[in-house]
Amino acid sequence: MNKNITGENIKRIRIAHGLTQEQLTARLHVLGINLGRSSVAKIESGTRPVFDYQVEGFANALNVDIKVLFKK
Repeated sequence: MNKNITGENIKRIRIAHGLTQEQLTARLHVLGINLGRSSVAKIESGTRPVFDYQVEGFANALNVDIKVLFKK
């Protein structure tokens, strides 16, 4: 069971925005969220938990409402 429901949405939105994981990582770094590309990959695949402040960072980096990341 995938306990990380945000990961699939992060990946879907990232791809829709035409961003690579590296580009998303760079945006996160600008926002003070220090995640590497491999951590982003693990979050997207649901194998790494994501903290609430990181979800907020992903929403800001992807320019979406945070609620969108929690949709099933």
